[in-house]
Amino acid sequence: MNLDYQLERRVSFRCDINMLVAFQDDRKIFQHHHQALAGIAYHFSSKRFDPYMAVQPGVSLTKLNKTLLGEELPPGDEGLEVNPLISASGGFNYYIGNFMHVAVNSRFNFGSHKMTNENLPLNEFQFSVGLGWNLRFRQNNPV
Repeated sequence: MNLDYQLERRVSFRCDINMLVAFQDDRKIFQHHHQALAGIAYHFSSKRFDPYMAVQPGVSLTKLNKTLLGEELPPGDEGLEVNPLISASGGFNYYIGNFMHVAVNSRFNFGSHKMTNENLPLNEFQFSVGLGWNLRFRQNNPV
């Protein structure tokens, strides 16, 4: 899920929330892996086809899957951890009329899950395609 608020003609404030939604499976490393990111996006056009790039710092909430590791976790490693992230993303929006758009986004997240003995990398590539709704909050919208 994301929210993109146009600050100026080519600059927007963007927030993204990503949640791990998967079948209950003992083979995944994390039991929970959710992300919240917020940052600035630069738009290269203000027409119907709107490519952009963004940089977003954020946090990842992670909890290890005890079943996968097959052993007891050290004290302090079994709970929910808050880990810093930085994300670089790019994509485009294609506006269909005044109320909706198609969004295509790719991103790479950099971060690590801190543990007592070692760190697990949270680096990952994400790709998404979706349909967005445009809400106009001001009369002189720069888009």
